[in-house]
Amino acid sequence: MIRWIFLNILLISATFTQGQDTIIKPPPKPYHGYLVYLAVIDGDTMPFIPLRTITIIPPRVFKNERERRQYTRLIRNLKKVLPYAKIAKTKLLVINQQLEKMPDKRAQKKYLKEQEKLLKKQYGPELTNLTISQGRLLIKL
Repeated sequence: MIRWIFLNILLISATFTQGQDTIIKPPPKPYHGYLVYLAVIDGDTMPFIPLRTITIIPPRVFKNERERRQYTRLIRNLKKVLPYAKIAKTKLLVINQQLEKMPDKRAQKKYLKEQEKLLKKQYGPELTNLTISQGRLLIKL
């Protein structure tokens, strides 16, 4: 009798077991492409892709070679100086906000001297390598 119970339990438990899945499913393919809007024109469904508007500027015309060299020199200097001008703008805004919070002139002068020392330490070596024309351009910006 115990053998029959043991055999029945073994057979019943065998029906609930699951085997290993031998077929490995490949990962789903990534979706290549993009979604587009649809527009219905005269009963036809057409893809509608909005494009950004761009302005096309004609090439600059120079009167002579000297004017072209001056322009390219200005652009070269501007590319070198513009990052410093942006940094100076943000630093100046922060310093002005701090100065407005300070109660007296003495604390303001002390704060300005500290900031000037920090800026000279951080940007001094880089700014001393600028040419005179680059320095003038930096001041204008």
